[in-house]
Amino acid sequence: MITIQHVTKRYGTRTAVDDVSLTFHRGQVTLLLGANGAGKSTLLKCLLGTTGFEGSIRVGGRDPLGEGCAVRSLIGYMPQSGGLHQDLTVAQTMRFYSEIRGVPLERSQALVEQAGLSDYRDVTVGELSGGLRQRLGFALALVTNPSILVLDEPAASLDSASRRWLADRLRALAADGRTIVVSTHASQELLDSGHRRVVLEDGRVIADEAIAPADSQASISPTDPIRRGALLPIVTKELTDAISSRWLIGYASLLAVLGLAAASVGIDSASGLALQAFGRTTATLMNLCLLLAPLVAVLMGAASITGEQERGTLDYLLAQPIARSGLLLAKYAGLLIALSIATLAGFLPAGALIAAHAGADIIGHYLLFPAIALLAGAALAGVGLFISVASRSAAQSQGTAVFTWFAFVLLYDLVLMSSLAVSGLPIGWLAASLVANPVDAARVLGVLALEPDLYLLGPAGAFLTARLAPSGAAALLLASLALWIAMPVIGAVIKFTLPSERRSLVFGVPMKLANGISILVVFLGLAGGAACSSQAAPPNAASGTPGAAATPAVSAAMLEKGRGVYKTYCVACHGETGKGDGPAGGVMKPPPRDHTDRAYMSTLTDKQITDVIQMGGAMKGKPLMPSHPQIKGDDMAALVAYTRSLSNPK
Repeated sequence: MITIQHVTKRYGTRTAVDDVSLTFHRGQVTLLLGANGAGKSTLLKCLLGTTGFEGSIRVGGRDPLGEGCAVRSLIGYMPQSGGLHQDLTVAQTMRFYSEIRGVPLERSQALVEQAGLSDYRDVTVGELSGGLRQRLGFALALVTNPSILVLDEPAASLDSASRRWLADRLRALAADGRTIVVSTHASQELLDSGHRRVVLEDGRVIADEAIAPADSQASISPTDPIRRGALLPIVTKELTDAISSRWLIGYASLLAVLGLAAASVGIDSASGLALQAFGRTTATLMNLCLLLAPLVAVLMGAASITGEQERGTLDYLLAQPIARSGLLLAKYAGLLIALSIATLAGFLPAGALIAAHAGADIIGHYLLFPAIALLAGAALAGVGLFISVASRSAAQSQGTAVFTWFAFVLLYDLVLMSSLAVSGLPIGWLAASLVANPVDAARVLGVLALEPDLYLLGPAGAFLTARLAPSGAAALLLASLALWIAMPVIGAVIKFTLPSERRSLVFGVPMKLANGISILVVFLGLAGGAACSSQAAPPNAASGTPGAAATPAVSAAMLEKGRGVYKTYCVACHGETGKGDGPAGGVMKPPPRDHTDRAYMSTLTDKQITDVIQMGGAMKGKPLMPSHPQIKGDDMAALVAYTRSLSNPK
């Protein structure tokens, strides 16, 4: 039995169901009548617990909102739109939902025959006529032999003979003791099959009349075990869909072609195939990891839920006895498995070539590249998943995904460096920024694993390495990537499982704030870039030389200030005394300069020292020292003076 007491459902300011109270009994076919927009479909969704509502509903004594999986396991549901995957055949569709519901395949085959679909087993749903799709939907509603049938416009697209067949089936099923609720536009055949008519108008019940007594054989009731739906079929479906998608095929193909080309060039290069030495092959493969994997992952994650909405299949999936969180995590798992397969397949040709020319020992280093790609991809797939549940359309989710990828891969560094140059924030902030960008974290992690060259690490990576040692920096970056993988998924689960009203309350303001921040980030990037161009090298007041501040008289206070700046930016490589023996200097090739070497320091002008600090050092065309454009003005003058003082006789 189903009891509905004072149920109201609102969408914003519109009331779809308005204070409805009804009771549906076993052995009855109850017809819900009314025009489009009367609230019939919304009331059925309330029964299933797939949408929130005010009031109380009990299905077999259970609350659809609190015990949604248990309630939906009792119900055979047929949605108004069909809600079936167009790419599956009739046989595949029956198998998919039978596996979710834990029903033997023999029963689904028997239902196909009863629905008159035996000759269409290998025909895709998209190729079926409207009437045949309705027959398939009706067969799916009966797959578990449920005690309750909830059918939304089952007679749509059926011809007169099929409507009579459906009416006879409903009478027979009610006679077996089932509770049957049918939303319909009142075709005569279904009107004749009903025991009761309930008319809705503007969400209210305006008529409720019995038109025939319940069947006397209604004492026979089907057995309905409470059974949660299986998630493995959803994982498998997501996996097969992803592998066959143009994004993943293109991703794997591009990885294979470009990786193979990079490896081929590397055979003849001076650095050869020594991946651990960061030759051309290594740099190309690292860029492939950090450009392609995050892009494909965020795009596919962003399509996971909005894609189901666009295809009209999401409502029917949610009507199965599975939790919303389970559906989301199953789709994420399928996506990650597909991304892993495509990544390994893409790196395989280059790996085979490298192993053939350099031996199998180098494969351990080579496997770091798909590992880095998967770490960055898993993080961006989670971000894409959150975008998907937060977006209203597939177009919106895809646009947001592309912007997110662009922001992480390109815009982030531009904005960060521009902001540091303008604000003069200490390098500690730059190091902390690594954990705020999964792509940068993956890049530095890859450099640490292969060759922790300070220039390749960048200023932030060099700072972390000096403070925490390579192992500590790697552990911190791995932890940040783990958080980037977990937190967006957790946020997506929370947003997807909250009722729509609370979802808007919890996420509405943050999403608007995020949109505003996105616009602000773009503006700051452009403004910061312009500021860098105009402020990076002010003319020397005395000499007119760009890049060097006017040299004031050197005082004890100035040297003390310079010592503080030196300790912040230089000690990691050059050491406390400036001899080039800092904790991070051991990984530099060649090692850092000895600032106590008077013969060398006396050859440098203040302008040259300033340029080396601001733009980065170089020797024989190879960049060695990270740039520090944020050091300028009095700080730069003090740092230059202190650096010179290290070589003065004591």
